[in-house]
Amino acid sequence: MKTNEMVKTPLKQKIILGALQAIFYGAILTIFYKVFYPEDFNLTTIALQSLIFGALMAFASPYASKKLLTKLSGPLSKSIKATIPPGETVLHEEGANLFRGIEGVGGKVFLTAKHLIFASHKFNVQRGQTNIPLNTITKVEKVSTGKIVDNGIKITTNNGSTYEFVINNRNHWYNLLTA
Repeated sequence: MKTNEMVKTPLKQKIILGALQAIFYGAILTIFYKVFYPEDFNLTTIALQSLIFGALMAFASPYASKKLLTKLSGPLSKSIKATIPPGETVLHEEGANLFRGIEGVGGKVFLTAKHLIFASHKFNVQRGQTNIPLNTITKVEKVSTGKIVDNGIKITTNNGSTYEFVINNRNHWYNLLTA
């Protein structure tokens, strides 16, 4: 089963992300106007522009991104293949990122009856496949990316290794891995 459908972002997260983007955009505009156009500086105008920008980023850009990403990621997603151990079949797969150090390596995660497998796509610095035998997993946790977006899963194995994934359909994968 493929689970590549977009997951709705909760309203609270949209508001938080929009507010953060508005603040960042407002700070950039303020610096820009203070440095290059001090005579045209107007805090009310900057605040209004920032609010509009934050709202657009929070509510309109997910729809535009979905259309664009669907068009661009289709061929790339289809090209990601994992080496599945003999005798096993893929039960679930989905696009995901796996953190390897500071790099969020893009690719796909595959679930078989015995393994969780991550295969990277070719546009990463760190490439390759990571196989995690399910019988070595001791802990599965839901985590937030950047302490804001609820789309992460952290897996701990019996040898102390940890793997942090960013995946759209987090609750579905959490349920699969803890069942």
